[in-house]
Amino acid sequence: MTAGLNIRARLWRFTTSADDDGGGALLTGTVYVDSLQSRFDMDPPNRMLRQQGIETQTTASAMIRPPGLVILEGDEYEIVTPNHPQFGERWLIQGVSNPNVHPADSRGLIELALRRQERSRTPGVQQ
Repeated sequence: MTAGLNIRARLWRFTTSADDDGGGALLTGTVYVDSLQSRFDMDPPNRMLRQQGIETQTTASAMIRPPGLVILEGDEYEIVTPNHPQFGERWLIQGVSNPNVHPADSRGLIELALRRQERSRTPGVQQ
């Protein structure tokens, strides 16, 4: 693993299937890239907003390799390294910054701007 890229991540791509008989659309997701070399850094919270009692979104950034991947805003980034504090959490990709090097150049890293993805249901809970 490259120095500095200290965790493994997974990218998910979600699509909307056809409407069901009740008129609702179901989201279906597939793993786009698995076991991706990555570095994850959470952004510090904004102290001014916290003092005023305003809830803010948790944001982070990630550097991933290999370059040349087609990553879309709206894809999800999941940390799969078991000993990481954010293991299993998914982060919505809000922005993608591609490197200024040729796609075949191994020095290129893709930078992602992330926002914590909240889930409406806890896994394993019966409805």
